[in-house]
Amino acid sequence: QATAHIKDEPSEARAGARLRKMGSPVTDDRCASLVAEAGSYFDRVISALG
Repeated sequence: QATAHIKDEPSEARAGARLRKMGSPVTDDRCASLVAEAGSYFDRVISALG
């Protein structure tokens, strides 16, 4: 599970960079907080599984 999450991170980073180019600063902030929230969620899931 942890390996799959690590493998997915580069594509998430690329998608985030693409959104940042398109979006306004407000969208950037919202996207960054969503990404951070998703990251902490996956950390909790991985911890629970491990």
